[in-house]
Amino acid sequence: MSNVANPKLETPSFKRRDLDGTGKAYLNKTWNTVMGVLYLTPNWRAPSELWIDRMIEALEPHVVAIGADEPASAMWRGRIPSIRLGEPRPSLWRRTAYRAGLPISLTPSSTAAKRLRGAVNDEAVSCVLVHYLDYALRFETVWEQTDKPLYVYPHGYDTEWDLRHHQNSARVFSSEYVESVQRLSRRAITVANSRCVVERLLEIGAPAERVVLRPYGIPLPSVEPCFSDRTRGVEILYLGRLVDCKGPDLVIRAFERAWELGLDGRLTIAGDGYLRTTCELLRRRSPAADRIRLLGAVDAETGVRLREQADIFTAHNCRGPLSHQEESFGVSVLEAMSGGLPAVTGRSGGVRDTIINNQTGFLFEPGDVEAHARALVTLGSDPELRRRMGAAGYQHVSEEFSCDRRWSELRQTLGLETAGLPSTAYAAASTIAKSTRDGHGEPREAALAVSE
Repeated sequence: MSNVANPKLETPSFKRRDLDGTGKAYLNKTWNTVMGVLYLTPNWRAPSELWIDRMIEALEPHVVAIGADEPASAMWRGRIPSIRLGEPRPSLWRRTAYRAGLPISLTPSSTAAKRLRGAVNDEAVSCVLVHYLDYALRFETVWEQTDKPLYVYPHGYDTEWDLRHHQNSARVFSSEYVESVQRLSRRAITVANSRCVVERLLEIGAPAERVVLRPYGIPLPSVEPCFSDRTRGVEILYLGRLVDCKGPDLVIRAFERAWELGLDGRLTIAGDGYLRTTCELLRRRSPAADRIRLLGAVDAETGVRLREQADIFTAHNCRGPLSHQEESFGVSVLEAMSGGLPAVTGRSGGVRDTIINNQTGFLFEPGDVEAHARALVTLGSDPELRRRMGAAGYQHVSEEFSCDRRWSELRQTLGLETAGLPSTAYAAASTIAKSTRDGHGEPREAALAVSE
């Protein structure tokens, strides 16, 4: 299929009928000049994955269908049909074995694979975009049987080769996982959301010429942020999952120490996760307990309101002592910066590339609670510094992570736009798909030139 700049976009009209087992039933439509993307993700509406909806919005004129384990509805916003790819609820022994860290086959049922294969082979589908490496590997047999371009978008945990279950420290991935990812990286274009993810992929031997850096786009508020002059009752916000790589427990300890050093402020922790009980115990036992509140999980609108009310955003990013995981991108950090909040967190993972130390916030060595506390005290007592850092963060996000820029780059990578690119990853992915299978299904080399 030729790739034309500024293609005429036409909206497909879908007609649903009973699934016939081939996947074609989901793709009965008229589809003219728009290149079609089959969009696959295990989760559709997880509170911590708002970027999935944002990415669908960015690609919507081109998305033929959305495949997910448990689609939130039959149609995405009434416009794009969904394909159910989930497995039946696993038996008790399989759930118990998974929790114990035993290797469990991720091979999808024949029905799910057949359904997906039919969708991939539909003439309306030009390419396939799959989120998460381990999810793409579930359907590896499907990719072996098609020449259509495949893009896989890892998001962090799936590139943590030593990832552990937080309950018992057992490995999450089997001993064959890295080899499987290496094989997949020779078949697909791997789209990384941060430099640290690129580094992890190259570390295991993924072909550098088949890895492209495409961070998420971060929406900016409709109006530029306002800044408060208060030095009393300063509002400090932690917004994110309560997991060890984000360090909510260390945030509470740092806030308590900052309070001891004279900070007049309040800490709000919004989010849920396996450290919820730990955080609640720390709050109750803290001498500053009446200045700490835990809200649990919040929706997107509440998150916006909390950022508008806050003066400082904080976390304590580190390599998790339980999970062995690091933050790979840090959407919550960039969302806070887009709202004009200076960010304070540990120098770990992807946030090293999103926060400019001493300009848009403060980075400290992970585990250094004292440095964390002193950064909070410094910002809490200096409204002008907060304003200056907040304005710099807003400018940084608007220039480097705007939706217009980053989603346009993703569309270019998928071959949906060509403006500004000397060559597209789409053409390369087409070459890869056809050249990585010989008569025996063995990989062969293919040329590709893609970069940030």
